[in-house]
Amino acid sequence: MKKLFSGILVLFLAVAMFADSKDCVDGIIEVADSGKFPSGHFGQAAGYLPGDSVFVTNPETGVTLQFLNLGTLDSADGIVILLSD
Repeated sequence: MKKLFSGILVLFLAVAMFADSKDCVDGIIEVADSGKFPSGHFGQAAGYLPGDSVFVTNPETGVTLQFLNLGTLDSADGIVILLSD
């Protein structure tokens, strides 16, 4: 009985830990020059692979947009995301 209870407790704690995890990156976001990306919601982000969906939220308005990542950036430059205009 103790093994069953311990197993359920460990499973519950593991699920609770991973259910609340979110990827959140704070940093500088810049808008690319026109012509760098196709029209639409595209961008480049540090730490994401090409083809990933990146969600960007404006903390002042609460508006969230989804962008398709077309490439990676070097995080040493200080720019986290480069978005299409």
